[in-house]
Amino acid sequence: IAKYFFMKRILLFAVLLMFQLGFGQRTASVSGNWNDPVTWGGLSVPTSTDAVTINAGVTVTVNNTNAFCASLQVGTTTGTATLTFSGTTSQLTVSGNVILGNSANANIRGDITFTSGSVLIVNGSVTNGNNGANGTITMTAGGELRTNSFSTSTGTWTPGSGTVNLTATNTLPSSIFTSFNNLNINSGTTTMGTGLTINGNLNIASGATLNTNNSGLTFLRDFTNNGGTFIAGSSTITLSGTATQNIAGFTTTGAVSMIKTIGDPATFTGNVNGGSLVINGSGGKLNLGSGLTHTFTGDWTRTRGELKGGSSLLKIGGNVSGTGSTFTADTGTVEFNGGNQNLGSSAITYNNLILSGSGTKTLGAVTTVSDTWSIVAPVKANLGTFTTHGAKTLWLHGNGP
Repeated sequence: IAKYFFMKRILLFAVLLMFQLGFGQRTASVSGNWNDPVTWGGLSVPTSTDAVTINAGVTVTVNNTNAFCASLQVGTTTGTATLTFSGTTSQLTVSGNVILGNSANANIRGDITFTSGSVLIVNGSVTNGNNGANGTITMTAGGELRTNSFSTSTGTWTPGSGTVNLTATNTLPSSIFTSFNNLNINSGTTTMGTGLTINGNLNIASGATLNTNNSGLTFLRDFTNNGGTFIAGSSTITLSGTATQNIAGFTTTGAVSMIKTIGDPATFTGNVNGGSLVINGSGGKLNLGSGLTHTFTGDWTRTRGELKGGSSLLKIGGNVSGTGSTFTADTGTVEFNGGNQNLGSSAITYNNLILSGSGTKTLGAVTTVSDTWSIVAPVKANLGTFTTHGAKTLWLHGNGP
């Protein structure tokens, strides 16, 4: 019996000691570095089993260290609590969720600020409060954020020069996330909540899916698809910015629009299918790439900028409108494969030209073919002024002009 009561006292003492030491819970009530026990009230630095809270008025800095915790609450009382990074080898891994601010009180705010080279890994969700602007995520200086999902509908998101890696199925909240710098869809299905602008690069990894949810998507740099799935639906896909771009293949029933403003081109690296093709970039260029086939069921609008044919096949199902942009045929082929089609009112030179589909194709201006042109029955052609510069003229199935 004496031994039994002795063991109970030892167990009780151990439990009380754990509570006194803050076992399983760490709270930062003074500003300081993550790896400094003073930041945590003199207790040990948090581990992967500890739930961490940063109080209002406190800034905790992950400073050139590899830090861990089970969950992270930034802000619990009125005021602003801040998690920040310093140095290029700073990393924090959170096993569960990160919560910024408090959904019940807009005056409780939690901020996260990244630095170049810093990494925040969240194996759960990044959640902001739902009452007022009570949190910010700032990647102006760069850094990397890996998370399963975002569950935040208020606050401020600044993508800066940072990189976001999404690692599980999620839907991006529509009220905040309208732009990213670099965005990697690493696994699961990411569904857009609203139109997105990608200021850096977009990559879809093997087995991962990006669903635009029929919202517009604008690329300012590269789009790569490494074996993933891109569901564009009826989205308008826009190529913009001033940088050289490489754009992977995709299919949309919406418009594909080039609005770049300088001469560095956007180049297709895969087959593109769209509802219409719009060239409207002052000084910008779109290159159709090498050995590809691009099919547009609607119109080809020529307003500003340049379209280069590369060595690819461009199929147009609608009309040609506008006179302001330049078409450089290169060694490519253009095929008009719709019904009755108006092929434009400005002079244009093709390398290879195919008239297929049905109805009558009307050429409303001087049209030049440098290599081969073909008319496929039952098409009829109203040629207007038509010249061939050493071209091989093919009449298929007995058709003629």
